[in-house]
Amino acid sequence: MDTIIAVCVIVTTAAITTGTVFFILTMVQVRKTAKEFEGVGELINMAAPFVNLIFLGKGLVAKLVKKIGVFFGKNAKGGKK
Repeated sequence: MDTIIAVCVIVTTAAITTGTVFFILTMVQVRKTAKEFEGVGELINMAAPFVNLIFLGKGLVAKLVKKIGVFFGKNAKGGKK
């Protein structure tokens, strides 16, 4: 009976140690990924004004095309009036 308890204690200790090591390695990887994501976030924030300009320009171009289409007798869906 003492042998079984000793084996169980050793196996449990090995399992806890292995789990702890994998948890620590995972946390190190999460930290690295967070630092990389922070760099990507800074790049996105630097590019935000240009992205807003692109979307704003797209909206302006669409409105301009729609207004020009009115002069040529076309509605917004491309059909004739």
